[in-house]
Parts: sequence; structure tokens; C-alpha cells
Amino acid sequence: MNKILNIKFINQYIGLPKSIYMVAIARMLIIMGHFVYPFMTLYLTTRFGYTTEEVGQYILLLSLVYIPGALIGSNIADKVNRKVTFCICMILADLFFVVCGFLYQSEVMLIPLVAAFFFLNSAFPILTSMVMDMTTPSNRQESFSLISIGLNLGFAIGPSLASLLFENYAQWLFFGQAMLNFSAVLLVIFFIKDTRPTKEDIAAVAAAEDRALEQASSESFLKLIFKSPIIMGFILGAAAIAFIYAQFFYMMPLQLNETFGTTLGSRYYGTTCFINGAGIVILAPFMVMLTKKFNPLFNMAVAAVLYAVGFGLYGSTNIWTLFMLFAVIWTSGEVLVSANISVFLANHAPITHRARFQSLYDITHAVGKAIGPLILGTYLMTHTYADAWRLVALLGVAAALLFSLLGFIETRKMKKQTEQK
Repeated sequence: MNKILNIKFINQYIGLPKSIYMVAIARMLIIMGHFVYPFMTLYLTTRFGYTTEEVGQYILLLSLVYIPGALIGSNIADKVNRKVTFCICMILADLFFVVCGFLYQSEVMLIPLVAAFFFLNSAFPILTSMVMDMTTPSNRQESFSLISIGLNLGFAIGPSLASLLFENYAQWLFFGQAMLNFSAVLLVIFFIKDTRPTKEDIAAVAAAEDRALEQASSESFLKLIFKSPIIMGFILGAAAIAFIYAQFFYMMPLQLNETFGTTLGSRYYGTTCFINGAGIVILAPFMVMLTKKFNPLFNMAVAAVLYAVGFGLYGSTNIWTLFMLFAVIWTSGEVLVSANISVFLANHAPITHRARFQSLYDITHAVGKAIGPLILGTYLMTHTYADAWRLVALLGVAAALLFSLLGFIETRKMKKQTEQK
């Protein structure tokens, strides 16, 4: 047993704060219950007869509620109890998912579903900001990687279960998501203390020379963002990454459905979700161990290249086994995104603004997910899936170049600051 624990890629996850392990389990339960969103494209086209353009418009709406949800939830969490805010948002989301379960055969269901995602999205940056509070720059990448492993272990199981419910028990997509979400809430209530920084925490960060960017600030959230070109560039790159990843939930199920039919298409999509989740669980320990010494921005550049290749190749095949193989490629990119994006934000966020800085990712992710289906839904009306995947690949290359540029700028800036000391 000791030999196993001493293996480097496992050992890096030992000795983290106990609450990190609890958050990892909570995130696993939440994403295991992520039944609804992955199947929205198939649900709207097969149940209600929506066109690809109409699906894109509704997914745009679902994605846009990320923005006010993340802003409101993170703003409250930076000023009051994080734990209480998180639990209230999650419980309200669950209540609306239950309502959707009772209305699942009616288009009226689409209204409370928007409310459910609003509160769900309000909760996500709060939980991530709690992880920022629990960690330091020395253990953040391992902590976020472990949470990503738990998250994707849940994702490997959840959509696969949902694919079995989709045909004959669709109401349990909504009931199941509510039940698993509430299980995570109970875990947070009983095993995780509130982490909102105290005066002592703020003083400790102020005294640490290597955490200058995390020091408390009285400036407004927007002013802090606009005064940093690197943060602004990062937001643009993160939105591009989200635009690409959104096609996993939008264009891929459409292509599988059109190529293989509804029954096989939903089954193959569930299998792809399993490969994605299981792939991250398997790959994350190795990739984090190999890349944690590098600047998160350079790791994000590599991730963008893997996205460009993995997703771009979907335009070259209609063979389902290759769909699965290509999923391994872009899943490798997702490992790097999950392990580095919140680390970058945590290392650049003033301790007084952590939840709001984390909401930057949730907002940019929402924007990418929102405009992705809308733009490509319109594009697919006059072009093929192969054409659309080529556009996705080009965007991935552009994002890689942007992250690389930002990485060089930040490295040079840090080098100058070191020389001045």
C-alpha cells in the first residue's frame, strides 16, 4: 500500500486540506446529476420538434442566465457567508428542477428550467471561491485537479445514466438532478465550514511576498479587471475555449443524431460523455504532474491546441469509433483547462474579490456556450458539419496563440519584477 501511495502522481493529492476532499465529493455528486443540460439538444429536437436554430436560441437563453447568476451569487458571497449563500442557491435550483420534472411533457417546462439554471449557476463560483480560500499557490493546482477528477468521475457516470432514462423516463432527468444536487448540499452543510476570509487571513496574504496579486483591494471589481491587460486577454481566450467546448453539448449530439438516428445517437453520445469523464479521471494525475511547474497560461495554450485537433477531426469522419477516439484528444485539453483556469484566477484575484474573479470564468464560459450554438446553428443552415468543425479548429488555434502571447508577457513582467528586487 505504501508503495502505491508513494507513486508521485498519487502522492501529489495527499495532505491537501480536508475540506478539499469534501468539495471534490460534492462536485462529483453535482456533476453526476448533470442530467439535463447534456441532453437539451436531443430533448428539444425529439420531444418538441425544435429546429437546430430554435435549439440554439434556447441554449443561448440557458447560457445567458449564467451571467446574472454568477454576478449576483459571487457578489453576495464576497460580502456575506459563502456556505449559506451556496446552499440557498442550490436548494432553489433543485425546487425548480422538481417543477420541471412534473411538467416534462409540456413546453411550459422550459420556463422554470431557466430559473433552475439561474440559481445553479449562481452557486458554482461560490463553491470554487471556497476552494480558493482553502488553498495557497503551492497546492492550488493539485487541489483544483483533484476536484476536476471528482467532477469528471461524476460526469463519466451521470450522462450515461441519463441516456438510459432519456427514452422512457425523461421526468427522472429532472428529478434525478435535483436529488443528487441536494445530496451535495447536505455534504457541504455537515462537513464544510464557511471559508470567507477573516481579517487574519487578509493580513497573512498581505505579509506574503509571493502573493502580491492576492492582497486585499478596496477598488471595484470592474476597475480591477480593466486595469489588467492580461486579465482582459485571458477573458477573451477563455470565451473562445468555452465556445469550442459548447459544441460537445450542441453540435456533437446533432451530428450523432443525424448520422446514426435518435436511439443510437443518444447511446453513442452517452458513451462519449463516459469516455470524456473517465478519460479525465485517468489522465489528470499524469498531466498535472507533468505540467504543474509551467505557467498556467502556457498550459492553457496547449489545451487550446488539443481542442482544435480533437474537435476539428469530427469534420473528417462518420465512424462512431473515431468519434470516441477523438474524444480522448480533446479530453486531454479539458484536463489542462480544469487544472489551470481557476488556478490562474485564484493567483490573480485579491482576497476580497475571489468569488467575483471566479465568476469571470463562469461568465466567459457562459458567453462562449451562448454564442456557440447560436452562431453555428445559423451556420449549419447553409453549411455542413465538416465546415463547422473546421471553424472550431481555427478558433482553437487562435486561442492557443493568444494564451501563448499572454504567457510570454506575464513571464517577462515577473522576470523584471524579480530583477528590480
